Amino acid sequence: MRKRQMPLWVAVKIERGYVCEARLFESLDAAQKTERRWQARLNPDYDGAAVVKGHFTASLKRKLLASR
Repeated sequence: MRKRQMPLWVAVKIERGYVCEARLFESLDAAQKTERRWQARLNPDYDGAAVVKGHFTASLKRKLLASR
């Protein structure tokens, strides 16, 4: 039986239709805080920000977290 892993969250900032920044978080709260901070500075007519749940293999997750 597989162990249940805690998910990783990705905050994504989109400016003028292009992904310009993405950050990886271990907690949903931290990702949403970043999203709110970005939203406050973006032009709502052209830009946006979102938080998505990432699905990563255990080895990739270790590599991503080690590279931060």
